[in-house]
Amino acid sequence: MTDRIGASTIIADEDLARVTGGSLGMPGPGGIDMTNMDLESILALVQQQRQDQADASLHNQMSQIEQRNTTLTQMNGTLQELGNLEGLLDQQGALSTDTVVHHLGAETTLGALAADLGLDRERVDDGSIDAEDMDMITDLLHDRIDSTTAAQEMDMAALQTMLDKRNDAAALMATFMEKMQNTRDAILGNIS
Repeated sequence: MTDRIGASTIIADEDLARVTGGSLGMPGPGGIDMTNMDLESILALVQQQRQDQADASLHNQMSQIEQRNTTLTQMNGTLQELGNLEGLLDQQGALSTDTVVHHLGAETTLGALAADLGLDRERVDDGSIDAEDMDMITDLLHDRIDSTTAAQEMDMAALQTMLDKRNDAAALMATFMEKMQNTRDAILGNIS
């Protein structure tokens, strides 16, 4: 059975320092040498880095929520304008594409709206929008608003979960530090 065991390999400290989890003298999180730090300082450092990561994640999540809010505001504005156009459609009959673009605003061309909503481009390019087209556009926009709202609700739930975890971690660390201080005080009290 000893035939199967190969020759042992000796690894130098320099090699270990390049491996995660190597020698004790290697730098800790963020490249900081923790060999001369006490346990409380190391834990505070690790907690600070975890806090920074949590803050970055929270910032990213909040940015996504703000972007979705902006998108929802734009879509609701477009939906309101389409509602206004339906009254005009009832009075005048089929509307020209130019009329629709004028009412939706220069930044929202009907072609862009059609492409965004996945409408058939030929139905838009024929130059007139009838009640059937308007209903299809409105229905598609309602569906888009509903799906964006659902995604927004999931983002908000994820944000709440992240906040709860961040707060729990901070409370746990504070409790641990308090217990360490109480233990230190008890040791000093026993020495005296």
